[in-house]
Amino acid sequence: MNNKKKRWYHLDLFKFLGLSSLLLWHTIDWWYSDGRGMIWGLNSPMVEYQEFFQFGMSLFLFVCISLPIGAGISLRYMLNSYYDNEQNKIRNRKESLFFILKRSILLILMGTSINVISEGFSEYIQWDILQMVGVVSLLITIFLYYLNINYLLLFGVFILLLAKSISSYFNYVGDYELSFLKLINNIIIGDSYGSSYYAFFPWASFVIFGFYIGNLIFQNKENLLNKYLIRIGLILFPFYILCRDIWTYDVTNTWGPHIFMPKTGDILGAISIFSIFFYVLNKIPMNKLESIMEIHKKNIINIYSRNIMYIYVFHSIIMEQIVKLYVEEFRYNNLVALCTFIGQYGIAYIIGYTVHKIRLKKKGIKTNVDI
Repeated sequence: MNNKKKRWYHLDLFKFLGLSSLLLWHTIDWWYSDGRGMIWGLNSPMVEYQEFFQFGMSLFLFVCISLPIGAGISLRYMLNSYYDNEQNKIRNRKESLFFILKRSILLILMGTSINVISEGFSEYIQWDILQMVGVVSLLITIFLYYLNINYLLLFGVFILLLAKSISSYFNYVGDYELSFLKLINNIIIGDSYGSSYYAFFPWASFVIFGFYIGNLIFQNKENLLNKYLIRIGLILFPFYILCRDIWTYDVTNTWGPHIFMPKTGDILGAISIFSIFFYVLNKIPMNKLESIMEIHKKNIINIYSRNIMYIYVFHSIIMEQIVKLYVEEFRYNNLVALCTFIGQYGIAYIIGYTVHKIRLKKKGIKTNVDI
């Protein structure tokens, strides 16, 4: 059994695009939001740009919401030394559980820290991508102790198809006054106020699908993967055409339930676009990507993709505070806005490069552990 870990540069490129999109989404939201929604939708001078933002930001949104798939692929790579390729299950239960438990706790703590530092301790109940990936990573690992990856895939389909029904039931039960119960509700289905994202239903299915994709890649079944991707993309494409809520702005609730508590048809449409996009991305010859990535180890794609978790955490904290310093005075100054949107990528690179140097100096810490 060959479990030697190899670098898959298509994943690095995908994570780079996903993180870049997420950073831009965040900064534009901080810049143009007044607490009720995006300024450009509220009869302001920005309304003339609404169609432009609608088209452009939908493209970035697509990559943002696909990040859990990248997290699932990365998880398969991290668990490779514990993975039995013949049985498609996890072996060495004690060692793998200890490894993934540490990582899951780290992700949950870092995600919660962003909420507390940015919004105050009362917002610890907010739920986001880091916490969700941490919980789902642990569940996937435990699941594969007992059942193989095919059952895991079926479980992912089950989560996806039942998500809206479960969400409707929990919303019917009522609004929870106790913070702990509200946190549980946010973990399972999210909330309709646009303050919690990536709930277990349906977003855990994206991590599971990513894990399955990573398994096919690791077992050198990329031709089979490409067949799956293009077929799924074409079969589900009608959902993308017919179900458009997830791609339409609610200007009073930018990050609201239309995105993070989507209808089943909307999520199937998103999977269609992801499958086609990933199929095209995967057609880029590996040797060309490898030559680009290895010529300069400190290029922006390497730094972003290999330190994605730390860039996401520190950028969310630092950039929001920077924007608050001068946004009220320069909100409608297009030059200042453009410099801010471009400059934030430099800040992200500095964060990633600093983390990269620190990790290289610490013995025993891998330099390619990502979310």
